[in-house]
Amino acid sequence: MDRHSKDDYQNDTLARKVVGFLLIIQGSALLVGLIFTFTGLFTLALLLAFVTLVLLLGALLWAYIRFQTFPIVQEKKELNKKANDLQGKIVTHQRFVEHIQQEHVELQHHKQNELQEALRTVQNQFFQNGLMAAKISDADIPGVGEKLKQRLAASGYTSAVHINQHVTAVEGLGPAKTQAVLDWRRRVYGDLDRAKPKSLPPEQEEQIQQKYKTLFASNREKERQYKDDKANLEQNLGAIQPHIQELAPVKFGSYLRKALGNRGIAAGWIAAGLIFMHVCLGTSSTMGVIVASIPTATLTPTVTFTPTRTFTPTVTDTPTSTHTPTITDTPTVTLTPSWTSTPTKTPTPTPTQTLTRTITRTPLPYIPPVVLVTPGPIGNCDPSYPTVCIPPPPPDLDCKDIPYRNFQVLPPDPHHFDGNHDGVGCES
Repeated sequence: MDRHSKDDYQNDTLARKVVGFLLIIQGSALLVGLIFTFTGLFTLALLLAFVTLVLLLGALLWAYIRFQTFPIVQEKKELNKKANDLQGKIVTHQRFVEHIQQEHVELQHHKQNELQEALRTVQNQFFQNGLMAAKISDADIPGVGEKLKQRLAASGYTSAVHINQHVTAVEGLGPAKTQAVLDWRRRVYGDLDRAKPKSLPPEQEEQIQQKYKTLFASNREKERQYKDDKANLEQNLGAIQPHIQELAPVKFGSYLRKALGNRGIAAGWIAAGLIFMHVCLGTSSTMGVIVASIPTATLTPTVTFTPTRTFTPTVTDTPTSTHTPTITDTPTVTLTPSWTSTPTKTPTPTPTQTLTRTITRTPLPYIPPVVLVTPGPIGNCDPSYPTVCIPPPPPDLDCKDIPYRNFQVLPPDPHHFDGNHDGVGCES
């Protein structure tokens, strides 16, 4: 890296000229876009906002490409790539070291297993040879004489290695003698178990030890090699880390700040101004297009028939005749002859019933009439039916020919819908 390239990175006059030119275009576009918006040319304003957005994005792309061409930026990229490669190799070597260490543990287990397996083989051979050497003909088995031993030998039972549960098939060998033969074999096996070898023969053990000693040495050599390579990689990475940290401030954001202004505050205000102007232009033009696309409502007078229910109270006087009996005392004079010459008048009351008619008015409960009015369309309508639209005759219509019920009827009622002349036609 040379000083001149670093100065070009921090003081890119061409980038500052482009930014200034972009500011002039954005400001002019904002002014023209506002004029278009106020004059109702919303589509042109939106198109202008789109063009300025493309121009802004193109300027950012140009600045990024130019930023990548600086030698200091390319040097930082190469150093970061090299550092990433070194870190990847270090991680890989560390995994190799861990894998070799795991192999070392597994080799140790394999060694122990092989030594134990070899010892078991030696012991099994020892038992096999000992049982084979224990001859039945030389054994002292209680209850088993020479004849039985000959029969056992004839059946293939010549030594302790041949004795098993099938020995009961030998002729003349009862349960007691069979048990005596099995006990003899068990005693022979117990003597051999106490005398079995506890370790491998020295030459065989040395052979196995030498085999794994070679494997361990090869394993440790690979582990040492990977550790040395890892140490070299870490040393190389440590050598370039200070340079990488020195180039850490070299970023596209810092380049833009340098291109927008000499000071951070000025750069912030310029960037905010660019964004604000573009947002204002885009928002105003977009809102204008949206408002212009909304359909305008037109007031059209429409006649609508609204049914109205009217309650009319009706008072009905119902005359009622009530017969009330009235008792009236009417005096009656009766002449009764007497033996004396002086007549005597004796009044005798006689009840007489007189009927008197009294009219009493009792108001009945009021039931309001229900008139259902159905609106009809405007057209060739007869005025006798003001709440619905029924054309005048001809033809002469009946209630079954129309969909309306309980509507108002005025004279002269050419269709005769109001048969009882109560002002309501086609009563349901």
